[in-house]
Amino acid sequence: MMFTAWTLGMVVMFGGFGFQSQVLGSPRVSTGPYNHPVEYKGALFYLDLQTFRIWSLFEAAVFPTWALAASLMFAYAQIEDRLKVRRRQSELNAVFDNFEREQARHS
Repeated sequence: MMFTAWTLGMVVMFGGFGFQSQVLGSPRVSTGPYNHPVEYKGALFYLDLQTFRIWSLFEAAVFPTWALAASLMFAYAQIEDRLKVRRRQSELNAVFDNFEREQARHS
């Protein structure tokens, strides 16, 4: 589960870097096919239709994806902690059972 969350985060992060560089390389003036405005880093850039569609999807998916990744990491940590407690409890029970057997054998 942790690997899934990490992978999801990396995909979004590297996808974001790719789109950001593409946006930064776009013209700041509407020309030809570049007529879809996007505000990024305090400046207005114009994208072509295909890039604009991808950017819109990416922009809408970033926060939910990060929220999902954070939730998966939190859930993984909780499950891991619970398993550690169960494992410790099991070990303590085994020690206690051995102690009782030894006491029964010596009486």
